[in-house]
Amino acid sequence: AGDLEEAISIGLDANIIVESTNGLSKRAKLKYLFPIYSVKFFGAKGDGTTDDKAAIESAITTAIANLPATVYFPPGDYAISAGVEYTIPQGSGGLSIVGAGQNVTRITFNKGSALGNREYKVFKFEPATTVEIGANTGTDATGVTLTDADGAFPTAGTGLDGLYVHNLTDGSAGVIASNTATTITVTAGISGGTDDEWAAGDEYTVSDSATDPYSLYLHDIHISGIGFHDNDPVTHGSGGEESHGIQITYATNVSVESCDFTDIGDEGIDFLNVIRGNISHNTSQNTPAHNVAGQGTTGSTISIGSGCRNITASNNNITTGQSLGTRSIVTGAAGIAIGVG
Repeated sequence: AGDLEEAISIGLDANIIVESTNGLSKRAKLKYLFPIYSVKFFGAKGDGTTDDKAAIESAITTAIANLPATVYFPPGDYAISAGVEYTIPQGSGGLSIVGAGQNVTRITFNKGSALGNREYKVFKFEPATTVEIGANTGTDATGVTLTDADGAFPTAGTGLDGLYVHNLTDGSAGVIASNTATTITVTAGISGGTDDEWAAGDEYTVSDSATDPYSLYLHDIHISGIGFHDNDPVTHGSGGEESHGIQITYATNVSVESCDFTDIGDEGIDFLNVIRGNISHNTSQNTPAHNVAGQGTTGSTISIGSGCRNITASNNNITTGQSLGTRSIVTGAAGIAIGVG
């Protein structure tokens, strides 16, 4: 009852599943991870006028410090002057951002000037420390040396010694003995895969697990039941970058469900290096909504970018002023852009 609506049941994983009966698609089930932090407890008003950015940031920062946790947005229109990029410690996760329903909980960009760098995304979640990924630019039939000319690997004092490098192309892995800025040397070579060698173009990642190549990625990030809106995408994009909805990078088990994106300047949902993701039952109107001069004329409501694997996008309703899948102000943009690398 109350803000959390009805139909509460406890699942086998001890998470509470909340299915809203008011304002949220009945298809969607919301995962609440304890503790639950309401943004109103941190001072958010949800009145469409007060700048709730600081209160929202406090709620999410507190949740990140106490994972697994949920940040809950009760019904209301939460005006924000800018978005926030949140960093989460490598390998951690279990964060749910949940509203009362895409039609009753809304977050609105209401700033009267251009959005600056690191503030044009409503939510961005990424690891606090960069995850080492890329593609091999050399060859080594013994599987001992990985070369990445653009790798810029950390060296003396902050090296990768003792971690594991995984060849995502052939399924092999090995313990890192040493590294330079552009090479990783593996003790006795990589093993356990189909080829056990470094061929040109083989994709790799570094983790702290012999069996899980994504152990340093974030995990279990869920966003649902929220509407995202920009009340002036042209002005907000005048600083060189348009407004965005959600961007999640270097994470596994990610979902964005039953959200709405209206008049967002560029991407509504943007996944980069996400492994196992679900994008479903979302709606959009006029997103992307604005093109910044010199930034090209393409964009997408949903972007599944490089490094993504096993992403499902289903039952999303993309509506614009022209035909399905093109932005209404700038022509030529796709409703869903897939650039999986």
